[in-house]
Amino acid sequence: MVRHQGVIVVAGGVFISYRGEDSHSYGALLYAELSREFGPELVFLDSVSIPAGADFVDQLLGRVRQSAVVLAVIGSRWLAAVARSGGRRIDDPADWIRRELVAAFTAGVRVIPVLTDDAQMPMEDELPGDLAALSRCQYRRLRHRDAGADLARLVTELASLDSNLGFAAAAQASAPEGCRCVTSSRLLPGISPAGRRSRPGWSSPAAGTPPGRWLCLWWMGWPGSAGPWCRPPTR
Repeated sequence: MVRHQGVIVVAGGVFISYRGEDSHSYGALLYAELSREFGPELVFLDSVSIPAGADFVDQLLGRVRQSAVVLAVIGSRWLAAVARSGGRRIDDPADWIRRELVAAFTAGVRVIPVLTDDAQMPMEDELPGDLAALSRCQYRRLRHRDAGADLARLVTELASLDSNLGFAAAAQASAPEGCRCVTSSRLLPGISPAGRRSRPGWSSPAAGTPPGRWLCLWWMGWPGSAGPWCRPPTR
């Protein structure tokens, strides 16, 4: 976990790459579901996750390289989107979708194409050379009519691919019936990882807890960081 431009950045997690005019609504849908399941610190969507005044170039490329998984959301117009010059946007080395995915492949980050509705995977000969690897990545599909099932499958797979995502999902699952965990990876003031169990008001959720929103805390990459350690909502 590092602090960059005043923002806490958690290594691992999910970066959502989408082309605005092609699949913005699906990118927003993915962010809403994944941030609910894993917590917003572990899910990146540019329109939500970049703070005002931050250097968006550093934010985008930095988060791509630190992510465990990049979801490349591909709709029917992803490949054919036209630049102002008249050519395909994907053929422009400055195209942001191309830059994000090239950065991911260069850094060894897993890329999962997410095809919306009836969109098709781009063929290798349809892609620029530095994106040829995308055509060989196993895809998942996100369909409007089956969004619930498609999202549930994706959540399960993501939790199995990254330990931070898996632990965050476990925190959410540990909440008492009727409650939701608001996950956080921040080290709260006055708490050391070794003293997490003795902090007053923090414990594992108990049965019979009233419905509400729990704050669940864990330490990324800390050896033996069992948990999650939670506290009830502040009234």
